[in-house]
Amino acid sequence: MKIGRLRHKIIIEKPTETTNDLGEVIQDWAEFATWQASHTYSLGDVVEPTTPDGNVYECTTAGISGATEPSWDTDEGDTTPDNTVTWTCKIKVTGIWAEIMPLRGREYWASKQTTSKITGKIRIRYLDGITPKMRVKFGERIFNIEAVLNPNEKNIETILLVSEQK
Repeated sequence: MKIGRLRHKIIIEKPTETTNDLGEVIQDWAEFATWQASHTYSLGDVVEPTTPDGNVYECTTAGISGATEPSWDTDEGDTTPDNTVTWTCKIKVTGIWAEIMPLRGREYWASKQTTSKITGKIRIRYLDGITPKMRVKFGERIFNIEAVLNPNEKNIETILLVSEQK
């Protein structure tokens, strides 16, 4: 991987759901989900406190969060118990360096033959946990992730096949 090609700063967002005062579910996008009371968390989920402290917290023991937000341990690697969930403090990194590449004519034509909507590729350093349910934000442009590739399963780089929202 040639690091010099990673010249675009992107943000990978995941879908989030919150409930408003009327009990309606609001769907939105966020770089990191905000911690929620009495919520079921899975291994690997990453949250931000309701009052951001510059860190994010990864779920290292799955379970249900407590009725009130815990007192977060803010040193990297420290764990915070939260009812049956355990959170591990991670330093918050905003933005990921990437190479955004539109498909070349032949690749675009071939992708159309399989009724694909892929319009480009985004190359980043290897990052585990990215799924096609997420999206990429680059400035004002939004790209839906259609597929996530780990070339040769070497965990060196991740290639995202994307379609741009119009």
